[in-house]
Parts: sequence; structure tokens; C-alpha cells
Amino acid sequence: MSNVFMQFEKKELQETKRICMRLKEAREKRNKSLDFVAKKMKISKKWIQALEECRFDDIPFAPIYKKNLVRGYAKALSINPEPYVKQFEHEEEPLQITLSTPPIKTSRKNWNSNTPALLRSLSIIVIILAIAGYLGYEIQNILRPPTLTIFTPQEGHIAYESPIHLKGQTEKEVQISINGKETKTSAEGIFEEEIDLRMGINTIIISAEKKHGKITTETRHVTLRTAPQDDANIGIQPSTSTPKQ
Repeated sequence: MSNVFMQFEKKELQETKRICMRLKEAREKRNKSLDFVAKKMKISKKWIQALEECRFDDIPFAPIYKKNLVRGYAKALSINPEPYVKQFEHEEEPLQITLSTPPIKTSRKNWNSNTPALLRSLSIIVIILAIAGYLGYEIQNILRPPTLTIFTPQEGHIAYESPIHLKGQTEKEVQISINGKETKTSAEGIFEEEIDLRMGINTIIISAEKKHGKITTETRHVTLRTAPQDDANIGIQPSTSTPKQ
């Protein structure tokens, strides 16, 4: 009889770690720094930190760009991005709002006779809520300034040649101006320009303007210097070298 019964062991299911923790662990397992990932993705280090800390609300990108950020992070570590992207989509899905009505304490005959009227009332409520939600979203979208992210150059960047490459991203149907000159954007909101520099400190002002006049502005100060070898030829010691004894 002892062979008839099977013994079951109680196993504890391990809770799946959040996408941010998995990405961070993958980076640390490969002994890669935040600076390495940021340089590989050509994006600011602070967005990488926000991603690893699951501070998705602090990343000023639309959901599709946040998903691309997860994909780019995985690719920077040379790992398959699809499992991470799918987990991100699952965790970031908005909560579904379920409409329910309290039970109606009536006879079966009355319920059957009032069913068409109840369905019409429920349909009207759903339509009103949908219209109100859409109008609220559109108003919020109009009143909110556009997002603007500059991938390169970083603030305080020091260049040794001109021009430099400027790259950034904004929302769709937003006009980008660099130092007052309009710049074309792609369907995804990506824009790129070659910026001529003069010797010394250069101020680059990037503006993103919506059709309704809301503007977001980013400023970058870039310093153009002579190349280190040129400084040595004319007796100028680069600031990063060790003074001669």
C-alpha cells in the first residue's frame, strides 16, 4: 500500500523579479558599468539609472520609446531583448477599468422586461465615459509641453573638432528649432544636425514647439578647443595631463 500513495513536497514559487532588477543584474553579471551602457546606447546616464530603479515615470518618453529603451539596454549587453521587452509590456499595461452594476432585486419577469432599457442605459454610460476620457486626454495633451530629450552632446561637452553631431528626440508633429533654425524630424520624432562651432564656449539652444504654442527648451554649452597634440606643439599643456616635474 505504501507504493500506492504518492508523497508531494510543498515548493515555494519564486516571485519573478521586476524588469528593472533583471536588467541591472544582467549588467552587473557582465561587469559592465552604467557609463558603458550609456555610451553604447548614446543616451544620458540618468535615464539608465532611472530604468534600473524602475522609475519609468521619471523618463520623459512615450511608452513606445521606453520599450525601445529596454530593447536598446539589452542589446548593449549583447543579450536577447525580446524576453525583457515582453516583461516590460506586461508590467506597464494600464489597469483595466471594469464597469459593474449592483444586482437588481426584482422578479424574473421584471428583469426580462427591462433588459433592453438597461442595455441602452449601460451603453450610454460607456459612451459618455469614453468621450469624457478622450476629451480629457486631448486637453491634457494640448496643455502639456512637448517632451524633448537630447542624446548628444551632453551639457559641458568639450570638442576638439568642428562640426559636432547633435541628436535628440521629441514627440510626433512637434517642430524642432536649433538656435532659431528649423530642423526636420523623423516619423518617430528623431532629429539630427551637424553643428558648426567656434573656438571657445558655444551655446546651443534646442526648442520643441507644439502646434498650440507649448514650448520645451534645452540648452547645451559646448567648448571647442584645439586638439591636445596641437596644444603640445605650441607649448600649451592640456588640462588633463600631469604637470612636468
